[in-house]
Amino acid sequence: MSKPTKKRDKTALKTAGDLFPEAFRELLSVSGRQFIERAGKELVREATLQVLLGHNVRTQTEPLTRQRIAEVGGAIIALFERGARESPEFFERMSRTAIDQLLNGSNKREQVWPSQWSIGLTGKGVQNVLRGEQGDADAYLSSFETAISQASKNLRERLGELRLSIGIGSEHEHRALTWTEALRLTTMLGCAELAIRGSEKSRYGKLFERLVLGSVLEMLGFTQTEPHSSKGRERVFWLSDSSDERECDATAIVRPGVVARFDIGFIGIGNPEIIRDKLSRFARQFEMHGRSAGSTTFVIVDRYPTGPRASSREMAERSGTALVQMSMSMWPRELARELRDRLGHEHPIATMSDAEVERRLRAG
Repeated sequence: MSKPTKKRDKTALKTAGDLFPEAFRELLSVSGRQFIERAGKELVREATLQVLLGHNVRTQTEPLTRQRIAEVGGAIIALFERGARESPEFFERMSRTAIDQLLNGSNKREQVWPSQWSIGLTGKGVQNVLRGEQGDADAYLSSFETAISQASKNLRERLGELRLSIGIGSEHEHRALTWTEALRLTTMLGCAELAIRGSEKSRYGKLFERLVLGSVLEMLGFTQTEPHSSKGRERVFWLSDSSDERECDATAIVRPGVVARFDIGFIGIGNPEIIRDKLSRFARQFEMHGRSAGSTTFVIVDRYPTGPRASSREMAERSGTALVQMSMSMWPRELARELRDRLGHEHPIATMSDAEVERRLRAG
């Protein structure tokens, strides 16, 4: 009797990450470079151009996000099919296995994410609900199982028994799902979409911030360089990286002693507090240290808030900061004008027509 029991326990202890199809695990940890390789440089270049023309970056990346969500969803279905086929206790044990994995297992995303989703949580939920404590985890697990059980009971009473089966490939038998098991699947699918959209927003945002900022500065006549090689040079810039203190996203030397700092973010009218926080930081720096001769900060955002309660423009003026919004058609021209008026950086684009600006942008 001991051997069969040991075999069932060993199988049942497989985590959702273990069962997630190997061929699709890269979808759980796609880097910016991998995104470019997967999407193709031409697509990324076109998306960057569209942002420079004033279009929303999310519109450019949504098809890729949608495809990733769909493929991860299919991989989750395969995970359920494999789990049910390999262990009779898969559905009964999967929540407890997930909790154990999150408290004591690997921190790799391809292992952690599937476990989080299987108990209805994303990364933030794990931090705020489980808090790394066994007691909190046990309490959550109990409430989660109760919710699934009660929802299953209500659906069965009001709609009848579920007739749904799952099977992949001709060599395996289909496995009928109960309402409880189907709800575990839909819960996991829903959490997966939330997690992927959150990560895509951050990943694409950071990637395109650097692409857009580097592209617009090169178009305005600056040459990218390294900070240590910029001494005595003019019309050069460098982008910040993860080793910096992130006081700004890029720094440009217009000419010796005249410096432009850039802070960029795809921040819209739905997040006015983030824009105000940025401007408040520059205002405090101005009040504490005064403005360095010839140094100006340029804050570039998707949109800034409007209306009587919005104070972004006033805060920008108070701190000596230039505020440019990317939702404006041909916004690089506006940035060129700000650089000209504030720091004396002359570039022909500042006086071009819309058609001329677009031709210049498309020419690269």
